[in-house]
Amino acid sequence: MFDKCKRNLKRLVYAVIVLLVLAGRVKEVQGAIFFENIPVTTAEGDQTYPVIWDNYIVWKGAENEAYDIEQQKIVEMPGLIIDGVPAIWDNKVIWSVANGYYDILLQQIVYPEGLSVGKLPAIHNNKVVWSNSGGYYDIDLEQMVYPLGLSVGYAPDIFEDKIVWSYSKGYYNISLQQMVYPEGLNIYIAPAIYRARIVYLGSGYYDIDLQQYVSLGLHIWGEPDIFEDRIVWNNYDAVPPAIVDIFTWDPVCKKRQITDSGCAYGAQIYDDIIVWVDERNGNRDIYMAKITGCCGDPNHPYPVGDLNQDCRVDLLDLAILASHWMEDNTPVNSNSVVKDGIKYYMQTDKSVYHSGENVHMLYRVTNLTEGPVEVGEILCGGAPHFAITDDDNADIWQYFRVIPPCGYKMLCLEPYEHKDLEKVWNMINDNGTLSPHDDYPVSHGEYKVTGELELDGWYERVPVSVFIVIIP
Repeated sequence: MFDKCKRNLKRLVYAVIVLLVLAGRVKEVQGAIFFENIPVTTAEGDQTYPVIWDNYIVWKGAENEAYDIEQQKIVEMPGLIIDGVPAIWDNKVIWSVANGYYDILLQQIVYPEGLSVGKLPAIHNNKVVWSNSGGYYDIDLEQMVYPLGLSVGYAPDIFEDKIVWSYSKGYYNISLQQMVYPEGLNIYIAPAIYRARIVYLGSGYYDIDLQQYVSLGLHIWGEPDIFEDRIVWNNYDAVPPAIVDIFTWDPVCKKRQITDSGCAYGAQIYDDIIVWVDERNGNRDIYMAKITGCCGDPNHPYPVGDLNQDCRVDLLDLAILASHWMEDNTPVNSNSVVKDGIKYYMQTDKSVYHSGENVHMLYRVTNLTEGPVEVGEILCGGAPHFAITDDDNADIWQYFRVIPPCGYKMLCLEPYEHKDLEKVWNMINDNGTLSPHDDYPVSHGEYKVTGELELDGWYERVPVSVFIVIIP
């Protein structure tokens, strides 16, 4: 009777909290994340194509000047007249249709023999490439180099010994002196490369080491750029009035919006600084922003009580607490996996058992998102698949050798709803058959207990395991 009352009380509390959450969320709007947009130059005339290296920002249209990030102001650069599309590396500035490069530290133009920069150049490790070229210029060697098989296409980029360009299914490796065509690489337009990652118009990036495209669910438009594991790009919303803004993504903070001017594009990144072209003032100006940390990173931990890790302590966290209200806190043996906003949890009532005891197993599926989800087509009655294996990974017992399938139906979970699936194992080895006549008790030792939803069709199963020990 007490257990029944406790369950009913729990359900009542949970129902009240859910109603409060729904009521509270009707008026709540999650604000977009913006960073301080700092003007670099708002001079008359068009200032375009900003690029950045270390402490300096330069751009097309700059005349005898550059932006010093540390001093937060424009500084003099005598002789620096950028009248083409620029690129920068190691304080060397190059630009289209130039016969030299500008050395920021020396504050002078250097004219190495044979350098004649073409359209849309890029530079790294003192190697300069540009569109529609059969080679590259080596500043150290002071000469053009024409390696076998190199035919650079439109809008190239270079990092170390790898050259990429638009509309290509491969990249050129300078060290190997050959084109490399990894599986799945299909560069669209305006690629950028950093180490083994290539970004271009799409939803993520291509990883050369993994030889696969990693989709992040983004809408990368414009000309993206990448620095370490940070990506920047501009979106494009063609519905009038057209809106173009800058976004960034990294593995910890995920997608964040940088601007809300609706007319920002051409983003470039170095370390934690992003620069771009912005027309918010009716002119093509250059702006920058410094990326700060985010809630959940090592320097900004989640608030105490933030159970769903959305960086707020609110009624949703209270709903999660209510869903576990009055649960027994007796120590259990558990493990869990979170995938696509769904938590898959497996537990046994303890980790050490005496021979002959029953092992109580629980497999729980919880929706951690703010919207309903379809987990997959599950066996009617909500039955899981439990399996016991020994330390040699040999099958000892499986639930579906005991209970055959009985048809499937879709398992749907509302926000923060969970479904519990339970079963008891009596420490019997079923010998791989349905017949009880060849069953026998298991011996002492360690066993792995695995639970998963028995899903039909193409739905991905998520097995979760714990280990138990049986003693005399």
